[in-house]
Amino acid sequence: MKLYQNQLPQHLKNNLASIYLISGDEPLLIEETKHDIRKHAYDNGYQERKYLQVDKNFKWQDLLTVANNLSLFSERTLIELNIPNAKPGDAGSKVLQSYAQNPPGDKILVITTSRLDAALLKSSWFKALESKGVYIPIWPIDVAKLPQWIAQRLHRNGLKTDSSGLKLLTEYVEGNLLAAVQEIEKLRLLYGGGTLSMQQIAASIADNSRFNIFDLADNVLKSDHKKVIHILGCLKNEKVEPSLILWVLAKELRDLAIMAQSMQQNHSADQVMQQFHIRQQRKPYVKRVLQLHSYKKILNMLQQCAQLDRIIKGVDVGSIWDEFEKLCMVI
Repeated sequence: MKLYQNQLPQHLKNNLASIYLISGDEPLLIEETKHDIRKHAYDNGYQERKYLQVDKNFKWQDLLTVANNLSLFSERTLIELNIPNAKPGDAGSKVLQSYAQNPPGDKILVITTSRLDAALLKSSWFKALESKGVYIPIWPIDVAKLPQWIAQRLHRNGLKTDSSGLKLLTEYVEGNLLAAVQEIEKLRLLYGGGTLSMQQIAASIADNSRFNIFDLADNVLKSDHKKVIHILGCLKNEKVEPSLILWVLAKELRDLAIMAQSMQQNHSADQVMQQFHIRQQRKPYVKRVLQLHSYKKILNMLQQCAQLDRIIKGVDVGSIWDEFEKLCMVI
């Protein structure tokens, strides 16, 4: 059975399925969907929760063990199974099909995966789960529909604004749903309920113009030179520890180096980004950087990071903020 996210509340009013499969690349919407199922399950006696993460150390027998175990604390259990790459493999496929054939009556299984492509939608394990449970695909909010989505979120918080206010909010969050939710929460705390003017929204955004180290990393990947320089200036004025800035830049470069090395082994940029679970919104920027720089060039940038570390520790002489700017521009 296939349901869309907006159909879930009505479904939960009537019944609870034994299996839910949630797939997509929008973390906020996936988490909210899980939360709705979780809450409804808890209200219906599923008061124990088990979480399983499929990684290289995961054993599929663990799922069957949890499913067949009698709980010491609750008669009913909610099992959450995360399959990040949406590829359970042969062993996982067999276990999932077996589970779907005879799901335990005292368990609810909630599976989350990245977006399922056409091939996966035809797989045996998917068909088995969909036939016995509920499949909920999570689609990113289309840019054209984002103002409407923000308006609905405002309404849920007792707020509303006119078209100019919606346009300002939409442009500010740049498609980042989590940022939109956080800004709406801030507006609710600032102004309570009611109608917001564009001036009130602008004042809130202006007050929120401080940036963090992750904003810097995102804009470096986007090659937004002016914004990178602005963010560095803000971080300097806020006396953010240079070691934290170096940490996030080095982390990005280490990830890029591993991806670039994988591409040298005839893997495409899209395959590599899928393997690294790169967020959908970030993929164009990461892909551009990977096409722009070779593995060797990225290693050279990591060597620059080592030099910056020596400057921070006082071993080498130099202006760390100037060096940050140079490194960002090179990336």
